[in-house]
Amino acid sequence: MWDIGNSKISLLIWSKKMAEVMIWDPLERFLGGIAITLAGLSAILYIYRSREHKDRSERLLVLGYGILCIGATVLLTFYYFLQFFLSGSFTHYNFYIDNSNIDLNYLIIERLGWLFFFIIYSLHVFAHEKVIIKRTKYSFTVLLMVLIVLMSITIPYDIFDTLQTLCYGFLGLIVTIFLIIMIRRSNIELKAVGAFLLTALVMISLSIRFLSIFFKELNIIPLFLPQLFIIIGWILVIVPILVKPSRLARANYYWIGSAIIISVFLSFTFILYILVRDITKLFSLTIYVIISIYAVYDTLGSIKALTLKKSSSELKKNVKSPLDPFIRPQIITEEEVTVSKEKKVCLVCKVKLERGMYICPDCYTFYCKKCSDTLKDLENVCWVCNTPFDEFKPSKPFKDEEKEEKIEISGKNRKDY
Repeated sequence: MWDIGNSKISLLIWSKKMAEVMIWDPLERFLGGIAITLAGLSAILYIYRSREHKDRSERLLVLGYGILCIGATVLLTFYYFLQFFLSGSFTHYNFYIDNSNIDLNYLIIERLGWLFFFIIYSLHVFAHEKVIIKRTKYSFTVLLMVLIVLMSITIPYDIFDTLQTLCYGFLGLIVTIFLIIMIRRSNIELKAVGAFLLTALVMISLSIRFLSIFFKELNIIPLFLPQLFIIIGWILVIVPILVKPSRLARANYYWIGSAIIISVFLSFTFILYILVRDITKLFSLTIYVIISIYAVYDTLGSIKALTLKKSSSELKKNVKSPLDPFIRPQIITEEEVTVSKEKKVCLVCKVKLERGMYICPDCYTFYCKKCSDTLKDLENVCWVCNTPFDEFKPSKPFKDEEKEEKIEISGKNRKDY
């Protein structure tokens, strides 16, 4: 009897079921291809965004999430193509296998995929532990590496699956803790970014578990459903990078929506694990549920304590947030403007300008043609002096609170005089 990390009770239940199991159909394969494509696209976007930041800490934060996307892409690709090599039969375009014919070689290759996944994710833990939690002195990374070493020497044995479940739960816990700390240190507008990332993290990490043959044998959920959940998760990962920051102003609405989605999804997963009767998975999931609920509760509490006006004041005081690198910069420093003018680089994407460029007629700041066209369709103002790119289009200038205060004071002094 073969085992992929589940209890003996579950094995007895399987033995009473039919040997033939449908593991994929055309819809599942199609959605799986989309999921892998979006995962690779997410990795490219985050790695590209990390290159735009000169600050080392900001670069590591964004790069860390790019590494997360790479690890998930590797694991999804492993699962997708590995199941093509199973021996079975086609019936009405659906592929069936005999679960009694799955040999140890398949399990070893599958476990190697998980091992590569954990090795890649350890780089994410190292990068974020270096920036976010310096007091731990890389203890999370060391513990994760110990688990990886233990898994590598137990690949042919059933103990691997227990270590895999514990390591996967531990990794999810660490990544969620990192995200909670980043959200807590961020301004109110940027907390919405955390809502997208946390929801995506929960949906993708748990849905990947449903891709194993074990869950497909249970025939509890449709084959396409895990792939659909993963696709939704990747869309949520990409949203903060592509959407305008002004769209994220109402963070409380995003977090309420995130709380509803996470609650429903975790309840659904909890029921599945109860049916599976896997104590190890239930234990790791329980911890994951607790930390996710805490993340939502803590963030909603902090949002309630802050107001949008106070948050805007903090942004103008040049207070940096850990989630700043994930969206368009809210403020432009004098150093960035000076570098843009002296070295003739685009203020937005930092690319060296050669021919096609736009120069602000008032402050002489440089923009590449691509960025100036994009900004023209968005707020249509220069990031430095608020001069419109196109005078015939509506613009959304950024308010300078300090200047407004000086004008009010000077007006009052004239009246008193």
